Amino acid sequence: MQALLGRTNNGTRLALAGALAGGFSNLVLYPIDLAKTLKQAGPSSKGASLASQARIYGLGSLWAGLTPAIVGSMPSSALYFGVYEYVKRRLTVLANASSVPMTSSSPSSTGDDLYGQRPHILRRWLVHAVAAASGNTASSLVFVPKEVLKQQLQMYRNSHGGSSTTLPRVLASILKDKGILGLYSGYRATLLRNIPSAILRFALYEEFKLFLGGGGAAAVVAAAGATGAAKWLSLSAPQVAIAAGALAGAFSSAATTPLDVVKTRMAINACPPGRDVLGCLVEVAQREGVPGLYAGLGFRVLYSALFTAVGFSSFEASKALLGVGDGERQGGRKKE
Repeated sequence: MQALLGRTNNGTRLALAGALAGGFSNLVLYPIDLAKTLKQAGPSSKGASLASQARIYGLGSLWAGLTPAIVGSMPSSALYFGVYEYVKRRLTVLANASSVPMTSSSPSSTGDDLYGQRPHILRRWLVHAVAAASGNTASSLVFVPKEVLKQQLQMYRNSHGGSSTTLPRVLASILKDKGILGLYSGYRATLLRNIPSAILRFALYEEFKLFLGGGGAAAVVAAAGATGAAKWLSLSAPQVAIAAGALAGAFSSAATTPLDVVKTRMAINACPPGRDVLGCLVEVAQREGVPGLYAGLGFRVLYSALFTAVGFSSFEASKALLGVGDGERQGGRKKE
């Protein structure tokens, strides 16, 4: 294993770490994603829930569409995390060469001086924003077809009287009716949702990770006189990744839920024909009001918090396992 890794460059190992994290996260949290889809699908799925789905169609229905989710998430996550880390590291090198130094986002960094100087914070946010947008744009080429197939499989039983189907049949039906572009239904909505969400998620994650890992939270609590609570906030590196991921995922998903509703409606053909992203958004707002735009908010925030916590922590663990963690990067220059 070590000999094989020794012949593999950092970019490939980062992509592999992303693939492992994406596949694992989707497998563990898939039923929650199904619950979100059922909530967002529109009036036709009103009253549908995980409990009713399992009662009517069996427990196996809770994993309908799992195959394209796993198969699609691994290359999608490989591109997502791989491109993000590559761009982040390249931009960090450029920033380090400038007059204002930057810091690693390692949980072991203290970062005390960085939080007192605005230029450092702005530079970190800019680096993470550009890296997140780059990673998301690349991964969407795989992510969008995966989501279309997954969500159509998730909703098939509800719209076809309980009968089941297979991935090849759904794929063939989409290609027959709409061609290859049918696999990219809601592509613009996905980018409009995912890029701002990714920028928020990664930027917040890196800041929360730096703050929690540097003992910032514990210091704030201790300064307020709660020394006992401060001890509980002295987190290990895995705990920092989980906590930072959960917080970043919850905030970013709540902010972009209306675009997620539109993306889901477009993916399952629940928007009127010919409507673009804005048209579908207006349609939902007019027919269902604000509650319609925030359909599935609770499940989405829960899923995103769990997914980001599980995904980012497993990504950090995979990076460490494959020898491309933040600690390894600081210890010496690796092959790019």
